[in-house]
Amino acid sequence: LRSNFQVCVGAPSLYAALILIFLVPTLKGDMAASAVKKLAGKVAIVTASTEGIGFFIARRLGQDGAKVMISSRKQQNVDNALSQLRAENLNVEGIVCHVAKKEDRLRLIKETSAKFGGVDILVSNAAVSTYFGPTLK
Repeated sequence: LRSNFQVCVGAPSLYAALILIFLVPTLKGDMAASAVKKLAGKVAIVTASTEGIGFFIARRLGQDGAKVMISSRKQQNVDNALSQLRAENLNVEGIVCHVAKKEDRLRLIKETSAKFGGVDILVSNAAVSTYFGPTLK
């Protein structure tokens, strides 16, 4: 991982990221935000990024010039999201990754580094919960 590696994890970070990604460019004007490509040369991983909030975060990072690795537990979801994002001429790759599995997480980092030369930004959008048994008895 690169020395200036950034991580967005958890609800407070997610809300801050959403404000930065969606609200600030709207206030400044989308034309100015997209023309600058402020993330050019940066590499981002966004977990659970083939639909919903994760997809739109990945899209915005790509629009701002980042190379983006998207992920999902299902190959079909990865393929569909890649098709949509590449249709917008974004520099994206995708991989199947279940973040609850250590080997998948390691492969995600390894593949991203191999394809893009490192990782600068990680958006941990996937939710994983451990099964502790029934909550009601």
